[in-house]
Amino acid sequence: MLLSIACALPSPKAEAQSGEMPLTVTAIDGPGWGEDRRRVRQEDIARGVNFVDCENASDTWIEFTLAPGSVTVQALDLWIGVGAETCQSSSSRTPPSETCQRVGYIQLGGSTGSAPDPDEDNVVAIGLDAVLAAGEYSFCDFGAAVSTVNFFFVADNENFRGDVGTIEANHWRILPVKFDAGPPNAPTFKDGDYAGDREVVVEWNPVTAGGSETTRYRVYVEPRGCDGGSGALVGGGRPPIDVTEAFTRSERITGTSFAVRLSNLGLEIGESAAVYVTAMDEAYNESNLSEPICVTRVPTAGFCAAYEAAEGEPCPSSCSTVGGSPSSVLWLSAFLGLVAVYTHRRRFAR
Repeated sequence: MLLSIACALPSPKAEAQSGEMPLTVTAIDGPGWGEDRRRVRQEDIARGVNFVDCENASDTWIEFTLAPGSVTVQALDLWIGVGAETCQSSSSRTPPSETCQRVGYIQLGGSTGSAPDPDEDNVVAIGLDAVLAAGEYSFCDFGAAVSTVNFFFVADNENFRGDVGTIEANHWRILPVKFDAGPPNAPTFKDGDYAGDREVVVEWNPVTAGGSETTRYRVYVEPRGCDGGSGALVGGGRPPIDVTEAFTRSERITGTSFAVRLSNLGLEIGESAAVYVTAMDEAYNESNLSEPICVTRVPTAGFCAAYEAAEGEPCPSSCSTVGGSPSSVLWLSAFLGLVAVYTHRRRFAR
């Protein structure tokens, strides 16, 4: 699609380190869901491409948008350079010593690789599978160090191998994209007797990623998972992308504890659920699943019996059970002790 020119072109020798073509990265679309799938906010785009994106390259693409009415462009020639290589020099794109790889010539409003054509005619969608197919790259390998991948675009000049100084500055552009395929380590649960009636609070140790403490976690709960489970979740394995009926997933947990509501899981007394936790870094890389812990539903009987024996009146309905966590069981024990002392004092006073 042809966009009309709206300003005077600079001289062919104009210097620009990254080019002046008004092209920007406007979206990273991956295989996740919600904010993990289509990232359009600049702070999310700055997080870059993560390992789940790399692992599912045919379902991941990056969109670049040309400001309308700025330059006349019909198609973009795309080359890829990694790290310090920006592909500006002719030698970087000329065999046999080339250090950049050509992805292709993409019509504005079109796409390459498995990416779908964009809805707007001033956008190109670059499939990650097409990028990886252009050369032998390691920046998408599991655990790879954070890398910068430079997307070098030239307007309407197919298979361009000259120096950028020979073309107008507003007909080329270098746009760096961060690639981070190194997920953090999996969290470990703290020791504890995780049992209760209605709710159990599980706790884990914080995880450090990139020199700072991880602030986002996900918790997976598989009802009856401690009795064989569905096989959908495996401790130490990769977390599933999609949520199924076999388990629940809780998002955006910013602390290192989580309340598992046993009463919502359909567990009977004596049955257990398996709980896993994962850590997420700033690129939305998710760690492997932790080893699971079992949370067990147990009765907390005895509260009302002690209350009625001490007070000689019916137990309030709101106090019929004390459920939730190991701490509530300890609270019940302490309460029963106080009731015993109180009853003894009343008898002694008589």
